[in-house]
Amino acid sequence: TFIKYGVDLIKLNLSGEGMTPTGADESPMSEEEIVMAVSEAKRRGRRVCAHARSNLSVKQCVKHGIEIVYHASFADEEALDLLEANKDKHFVAPALAWLVTLCNGDATKWGLGKDVLAKMGYMRELEIAIEACKKMHRRGIRLLPGGDYGFAWTPHGTYAKDIEYFVNLLGFSPTEAL
Repeated sequence: TFIKYGVDLIKLNLSGEGMTPTGADESPMSEEEIVMAVSEAKRRGRRVCAHARSNLSVKQCVKHGIEIVYHASFADEEALDLLEANKDKHFVAPALAWLVTLCNGDATKWGLGKDVLAKMGYMRELEIAIEACKKMHRRGIRLLPGGDYGFAWTPHGTYAKDIEYFVNLLGFSPTEAL
C-alpha cells in the first residue's frame, strides 16, 4: 500500500516501545513476516529500515539486510559483532533525543515524569542505549543523528541536539559528530 502511494523507504516495527503494550525489548514480528516485507520492498526497488530497540530485532535487521536500524538500544555483544561484521551494509540511528528529552524531564507536563518513565523502562533504556552506542562508535559501526522528532518533547527544528548528544554522551569529537 505504501509503495503504491510513492514511498521510497519502508519502515518495519521489529520491536516495541515503552509506551505501547509491546515492550521495547520485545520483538513482535515473525521471521516469515520480516522475510516477506523485506523481499517485497526490495523487489520493488525500495530501501528498508526498522524500529529496532530489542536485541533480537537488531539481529533480525542484519540477518535480513535491513539497511537502517533505528535505536538498537538493547543490542548485546553478539548483535554488536554482527553489526560490526556488516558495518558497510548498515547504519544505526539511535534517535537519542527521544530518550534524553524524556528522561531529563522535558515530557513532565504531558504526565511523563521520571517515576512513570522508570516504570515504562525508559530510564534503564537510556543508560543501556548510551553504552551500546559508545561500543558501536568504538567498533566503527556507522551511527547517524536524527530520528523521532516531531513530538512535543522533541519538536521539529531541534535536530542539531543530536550532534551535542553524540559529543557529550557518546564520546564523538565535534568533527565526527558532524
